[in-house]
Amino acid sequence: MKPVLSTEEVVRLEDIIEREGTSKAELMELAGEFAANEVLKLNPDRVLVLVGFGNNGGDGWVAADILSHKGVDVDIVSPVEPDEIPAALARHVARRTAGRDVRVCVGPSRDELEVLIDKADVVVDAIFGTGFHGNLRAPFSIWIPTVNECADCVVSIDVPSGLNAETGVVDDDCIRAEHTVTMIAPKIGLYSADGPE
Repeated sequence: MKPVLSTEEVVRLEDIIEREGTSKAELMELAGEFAANEVLKLNPDRVLVLVGFGNNGGDGWVAADILSHKGVDVDIVSPVEPDEIPAALARHVARRTAGRDVRVCVGPSRDELEVLIDKADVVVDAIFGTGFHGNLRAPFSIWIPTVNECADCVVSIDVPSGLNAETGVVDDDCIRAEHTVTMIAPKIGLYSADGPE
């Protein structure tokens, strides 16, 4: 059984892993591969991956790349162009993935997002990771309710976006995922307050 860790404990563990020789970039690749393999167990033909600005989004870009190499039809929804993603590691994998066999939709309208969700067998939530807290802002304040209203099957990477990974509190709304995949350990927020477990 995996231990349940706080956000601070996860950060410390990642630092230890890096000191032992596995870089943050390698961890992102491993997390994305783990998420992709879990999605593949659902046998999707088409997947929609929603990414944010940070490293959780980077995990999503990696997962999208791997899924596409496995023959899955992949759409990625991003708030900004790959070159504009502020987190350096996420920007690197976004640029790489965008140059491959995936479709990238930047800043879709609600109607466009609904169409993409309707076409997908699985929606992958890689918007926010363990660092999220507070209120949702656009476009995520539009994306999350739209996913909840329209998607049949949602897989969240690390934590459902909008959920505080430490406290389990949801200030506005959060993704209601059928599956949450986490490589290192489940986060305490999944089991407390508003957490889905």
